[in-house]
Amino acid sequence: AQGKAKETAALYSRHPSKNLRKRYAIAAIWAAMRHEAPEIRLAGVHAARRGDVEELLKDMARRLSDPDGKVRSWAAVALSNLPAGADVLEKQLRAPDPAARAIAVAEVGRIAKDKAFDAVVRFVKDPKPEPRAAAARALAFTGRKQALPLVATLTNDKDRCVRLAAVTALGRLGFAGGRQAARRRLKDDYLPIRMAALAAYAKLAGDDALTYLKEAAAGADPRVALHAGRLLAQRKTLQPVLDAIAKALVDKRWSVRVSGITTASMINDKVAWALATKGLRDPEPAVRLAAVRLLRARKLKAKEGDRAAEALFALLCEPKVKTGSAFARCVEAAELLAQRNNNRGKAQLLQMVKTGPTWQNRA
Repeated sequence: AQGKAKETAALYSRHPSKNLRKRYAIAAIWAAMRHEAPEIRLAGVHAARRGDVEELLKDMARRLSDPDGKVRSWAAVALSNLPAGADVLEKQLRAPDPAARAIAVAEVGRIAKDKAFDAVVRFVKDPKPEPRAAAARALAFTGRKQALPLVATLTNDKDRCVRLAAVTALGRLGFAGGRQAARRRLKDDYLPIRMAALAAYAKLAGDDALTYLKEAAAGADPRVALHAGRLLAQRKTLQPVLDAIAKALVDKRWSVRVSGITTASMINDKVAWALATKGLRDPEPAVRLAAVRLLRARKLKAKEGDRAAEALFALLCEPKVKTGSAFARCVEAAELLAQRNNNRGKAQLLQMVKTGPTWQNRA
């Protein structure tokens, strides 16, 4: 807390203990919550929330008057069971910062559920997109049928983030009356909306969605085909997803090939896994990384997976690593080794914690 990080680390290395480790963590969060940068204060608030650290309640209360609106909103969420936190959270519904307002709207819906309807409904017409998207999420938490036409209206919003939140909310509300609104977004020009619409329509239309799901699984859009195939697999219809995986694995785009392997890993089917292991021979490292992850997750071909992980580590970590995607790839390769108690992987991760060019990289 006094900025003596090196001295603290040295103390811990001489006298390691669970209690000292906890005090060290609390001090780090305390310092983050008082940092000059609002994004680090926000990270401190989130860490304190997730850790449920009673010792930091007073410092969390100080953040209720933070100059940054997002920090104030999340601090109010953390203390919403206390009068002061609930009062600030209600005030944040009127915050001038749309991002801070959106946090309050969404979290009021999550916390109060059905009772939040009257408080959040007006934000469907907010002039800024963030609160409108938050209103869709909050209305889904209410579970009320009155929320359906409001959410359906937001699926036609000009902002794609609002449309995405609204389509997702249709599925969460679960009322069959939302199926047509979901179906209209199956042709949206934004891929995540098409994917969310497919899931919502499949849920709301029941067996009536089978024909469309089969058509989508055989369609030209590989990511939609994989998603539709996965939804069909949940209904014990496996062949469409196997065909979609096989097609994705020969796509020219490596990102599509990764999606094919990721889909295979999510399905409890040995044929899908066998198809995905072809990714071990892919020229793109990201595809090979995905294939090794699948082998680890499904406990398949341990020796072959270890050899591939070693080769990827040599390729991605032993050259000089800079920033961006190269840094992230090396972290992933080192993690795969470290998970097998490989000291080279552990040492690489420790080095990157110390030498990462940005705090986000080190985190």
